[in-house]
Amino acid sequence: MLTFLASLACSDVQPADSADSEAQLDNEPGCADRDEDTHTDVACGGDDCNDNDPSVHPGADEIPYDGLDQDCDGQDLADVDGDGYEGDGGLDCDDEDPDIHPGADEVAKDGIDQDCDGVDDLDGDGDGFDDEAFGGEDCDDEDPSVHPDAHDWMSDGVDADCDGIDGQASTLDALTTLTGEGDFGRALAVCDLDEDGRDDLVVSAPGVLLYSGEISVFYDLDAAPTVIPGGDREALGYEATCGDLDGDGHLDLVVEHGEILYEDGYYDSHFRLAYIWGDGTRWPAEHSTDVVLEHQMGVPDEPSIRYAPLSIGDLDRDGSDEVVLAYGGTDTTRYDGGERMLVVPGTRHAYDAQLEDVLSHWMIPPQDGELTRARVLSDVDTNGASDVAILAAGHDDGNGRLVHLFGLPSPGGVNLLDLDHLSFEGAGGFGWDAVEGDFDGDGVGDLVVLGEAGGLWLLSDLATELVDVGVDPDAVATAWGSGLHTVLDAPGDLDGDGCDDLVVVDDDAVHLVSGALLSGEIEAWSDVSLGVWTGSALDVDHGDIDGDRQVDLVVSDAASDTVYLVLSTERG
Repeated sequence: MLTFLASLACSDVQPADSADSEAQLDNEPGCADRDEDTHTDVACGGDDCNDNDPSVHPGADEIPYDGLDQDCDGQDLADVDGDGYEGDGGLDCDDEDPDIHPGADEVAKDGIDQDCDGVDDLDGDGDGFDDEAFGGEDCDDEDPSVHPDAHDWMSDGVDADCDGIDGQASTLDALTTLTGEGDFGRALAVCDLDEDGRDDLVVSAPGVLLYSGEISVFYDLDAAPTVIPGGDREALGYEATCGDLDGDGHLDLVVEHGEILYEDGYYDSHFRLAYIWGDGTRWPAEHSTDVVLEHQMGVPDEPSIRYAPLSIGDLDRDGSDEVVLAYGGTDTTRYDGGERMLVVPGTRHAYDAQLEDVLSHWMIPPQDGELTRARVLSDVDTNGASDVAILAAGHDDGNGRLVHLFGLPSPGGVNLLDLDHLSFEGAGGFGWDAVEGDFDGDGVGDLVVLGEAGGLWLLSDLATELVDVGVDPDAVATAWGSGLHTVLDAPGDLDGDGCDDLVVVDDDAVHLVSGALLSGEIEAWSDVSLGVWTGSALDVDHGDIDGDRQVDLVVSDAASDTVYLVLSTERG
């Protein structure tokens, strides 16, 4: 009997279908659709999360922020616009607009707080200053380079610092300064000797310790420099420059000793070139020169010091820089009052020597007393070697000339004008000094030539204008200016307008002149200057002294034993 009943239960009883099951649940006490919203309670297997409220069931309209889950999706609606941020006490300050939420792009000055930081953005150019039209201090809120903290270049027609005027002149005394003694600042060089990515400052003082002279290398402006002393009355430091003189990939330093002969031989110190080899590290606090090349000028017996203007560059394409000297003159006797352009080959000189024993070239100008200096230039004719400009302001009783050499001849001595060359000749002491750059912004190198009498010539597009011998610079250039000292520098494009700029020094100020304004007759340097610093100066150089990857200017006045620094971090 028991077996039969069990078999019957397993074989004859059929399960009810799902509809019957739901009907049975609905018929259970408490499981009917109590709120008559066509959904039964979840406790009875239905999907109504509140069977006592007909407004609560799947598909019901959700009321945001009321703490109730009307549509039975498990949560109250708190992010109405679906931007990922909750409103009504949450972080979304407008939960009906998906473009408004923390982190959204703010539209300046539209009266809407898109990023929910509590204010509309009034700084349209993102320079940190609000538009003055909306109560801020920015006088041009569409240009991020214009704001109260910007540096305001002069002569560019832009009031960059919003003070109501287009730049102001300053004074050298207002700048960061270094001071010393003994003609401190007679020569400057700016280069990265320790290879730390920031340029170091080399300052000479040839007059210290009764003209023994010394070189100071400032790796950090706020730390004591490395000092390289000269010997007894050797006048170390009349010229200084950096370059890879031995071709090992590290910058070296070459400096000059001046030549002195006082009181019938009371003391006699000869002209010398001194080399200090670099290895990419900092030299110790006290350092010495490594090699000295001596070359007696034979200066007259009078209270004066003679030296030779120098320039460096790779003239023979071997990877090491040659030293080029404009040597001699009527105040020396070595060449019977004549002059020479001397070339010292780039190599690691192993020991002290006579300069004449290591020279590779000596070039003879055809006229005595004319040679001013030589400047190594870039490779204008693209033959792979640097060019040389021979400057002779004393040529033809002061008319002056510039002789451009496209390379060196075979080693030895030669008359300068017997070489393959081109030249400019002009009045007013044309050819006192020269610097190169793309001053008109056309992508082609230009040359600015200084006249001894104060004129300045811009030889634009040098590669196309160097076409013949004896070219009159007035036919291809504009001359202007007066009262200049013998100082020029080309620091590059400092104001970012695409034209290289120029530093000129007149009787009472240093001018950073806009290359874009170098045209026509210029009445006053201040009319074309991006910056003016009143005061006296003797030498100018440039580089990145403060490590911000912008150009700084270095200006020296040996008469007051002072070096001034126009640092980019201080000019804005």
